[in-house]
Amino acid sequence: MVYLKTILEIEVGFKFLIRSGKLMVIEDMQEYPAFDPNRPYKEKNYYFDRANENIGLPLLRNGLIEFSERYYSEMLKTILNFEKQTGRNFNKGMVYANLGVSQMALDNFDQGIVNLLNAHEEDKAFHGSNYELALFQGPLYSQFEKNIIEYLINNGQLFATQASVIVDETFITELLNSLNFDNRLLFTSTIRSISQNFNILKENNNTFTRGRLFSDIKNLCLFVEDVMKRKAKSNKRSLKDLIEYHVDHQVKVILNDKTIDPPTTDWRKLTTAGNIRDFDVNLQQTYKFSGTVEQFFAKCFLYLGAVRNFSGHNFETSESYFFKNFQDILRHIIGTVLYLRHRCII
Repeated sequence: MVYLKTILEIEVGFKFLIRSGKLMVIEDMQEYPAFDPNRPYKEKNYYFDRANENIGLPLLRNGLIEFSERYYSEMLKTILNFEKQTGRNFNKGMVYANLGVSQMALDNFDQGIVNLLNAHEEDKAFHGSNYELALFQGPLYSQFEKNIIEYLINNGQLFATQASVIVDETFITELLNSLNFDNRLLFTSTIRSISQNFNILKENNNTFTRGRLFSDIKNLCLFVEDVMKRKAKSNKRSLKDLIEYHVDHQVKVILNDKTIDPPTTDWRKLTTAGNIRDFDVNLQQTYKFSGTVEQFFAKCFLYLGAVRNFSGHNFETSESYFFKNFQDILRHIIGTVLYLRHRCII
């Protein structure tokens, strides 16, 4: 019973904090004027400073993230309701930002990103002309992107070795900065989801996580395809045409060389499969590519084509060759992104 009593006391204490925060923010919204983008930046948070500095930030800074997420969610509801009742608008950048940070720290990445975007939109008047780039350069987002950069560096070392390229923080940062706003969010959120789900799969091999990974790598392939479409000065839109448009001549020759083993006279055959058995056979054939750096590049794009085309028409969760060799396939598909950056295509 002593444990239940402690739990109930914690909940009662937290409800007191919620009530106190609501009272402070309502009192201060009544006292301070509505948001004026022409006023100094610091004034936009005056109405929220007491509720934030006395309760919200101490929860966040002391690692009570579940409580800070609930607290900022309640504060946001209170502010939105006050705005609706009074017709006065306040800048909600701070509450959105701290709510988003709390959610991302709890691994609720998707909702956290949305609220960081909301915070950034609230504060866009203060970011200058390129306010989208300011989001990625700001500490609220970059603290989470740091882990994604590290993951890309680790999984980019195969490409680095084969291509004799230094894949480090500078290389990956330049890659991310070269992407447009939507592509960057898609790419980083997909890589994060792959990292998280692959770690889960290694600990507990299960159908659900395999399904999540299959969807994740499909999204990664869609990202690469979209980037190639945006950069192609051509009206050709098939994946095969896009790959042949962007790879250098020597790689293109290998993709169409019938004298090598395995032969790829019509390399579309290695990227087309109607069932999981044929898909696995194609992946195993692609795995045989080795030797020159050009063959490595060809292997990367063959994996991209095979996975993109199969995942676009199928959903697979069986314990197939694909999942048994997932990390190697992933590193080669990441290699296509690094190749495009290395050649200054993106």
